Amino acid sequence: MTEREKVKLREERKIPLTPAEERFVAEYIKCGNITKAQERSGYIGSGSALLAKPNVQKRIRKIMRKLEKETMATAQEVMEYFTAVMRGEISDQFGLDASLADRTKAAQELAKRTVDIENRERGKADSVVEIKLNWRR
Repeated sequence: MTEREKVKLREERKIPLTPAEERFVAEYIKCGNITKAQERSGYIGSGSALLAKPNVQKRIRKIMRKLEKETMATAQEVMEYFTAVMRGEISDQFGLDASLADRTKAAQELAKRTVDIENRERGKADSVVEIKLNWRR
């Protein structure tokens, strides 16, 4: 059995992490440093070898996706924010309306995204592909 087949078999089995591995993963996500994660979690073993395991990588991805959903703004939220600023519906921390420059900047940012989306839907891209052929005889 090849190494690739062994890895696939392990992934299919969906082997759960041990409590020590879970603690290590949690600490690794917090600090991003293998050595510190080992010290803080009390994990004994090779942290880099643990991070190479497919079930550990899958667990990290799952936790990161959950954190992103909880903390990061969605594209819809960003578009709504730019629209509200452009319309003057949002005040600053002192209760003052957004300046004309801020409203214009929000409109520009909104237009960039809107135009980009519309161009993609029509099959027009902002990027240009240049192909050079050097024919030699």
